[in-house]
Amino acid sequence: MKKNKKDAKPEVQKTKNVRQENNRNQGTLQKLRIKMPQSKLFSFGIKILVWFLIFFITLIIVDYAVQYINYRSSAAIVNGEKISQKDFYNKLQDIYGEGISEAMIEEVLIYQEAEKRNISISDDDLDKRIRDLQQAAGGKDKFDEMLKQNADTEDEFREKTRLSMTIEKIIGDIEVTDDDKQQYYETYKGTLFTPEGETLAYEDVEDSIEVWLKEEKFDQEYQKWIADVKKNSVIVNNIKNPKDIEFLGVTRSFIKELMDKEEK
Repeated sequence: MKKNKKDAKPEVQKTKNVRQENNRNQGTLQKLRIKMPQSKLFSFGIKILVWFLIFFITLIIVDYAVQYINYRSSAAIVNGEKISQKDFYNKLQDIYGEGISEAMIEEVLIYQEAEKRNISISDDDLDKRIRDLQQAAGGKDKFDEMLKQNADTEDEFREKTRLSMTIEKIIGDIEVTDDDKQQYYETYKGTLFTPEGETLAYEDVEDSIEVWLKEEKFDQEYQKWIADVKKNSVIVNNIKNPKDIEFLGVTRSFIKELMDKEEK
């Protein structure tokens, strides 16, 4: 039985649609074939980049570690042999440790006493003292050169000056009488000469003698004061008198202190 023309048209259209769908599918497959190699190349590039970053970060860590070992954990390197920071500080402690620890203890005691007496040094007073010292040294340039020679920074010198001024306020004014100056001159005039070798007259050195005597008396008064403060303070100097760790050491010390107080 023959198909009419109307029935034939849908069949032709259907065939065209199938053919077009097949063409689209083939085009998609072709695109995937083209993209697959590019995707693998991109993935490979990412892996290379990641490995490079890991290598670079590891290099940085190793480099810093070597620098730390060479420059921070060692005090010096002599022909490849290292002097450790620990050995360096142990040597410093053996030679200077006791003196440094005592100086630091005294500094704490000074500022504790200043706080009790409500003593403080204003920045204006400190600046004025430093300007006076700069003038006495012959100007700021010479003063800065003096700091370099003493291995002092400006900030360190300011703190030292503040400490000295605090001590001065604690100790108070030092008086020197005319008799003190005359007696000093008579005692040491045999050592006071002009460049030509002549003995200096009393009037020529009176002001200098007053300065020397004030410094001497001030030091004596300070030594008496700081000795008395230390005597009445509870100080544990682990540098001067290192202690071993003992079984229940803190508890035993606490009980001993209580018993000593009861006895008093």
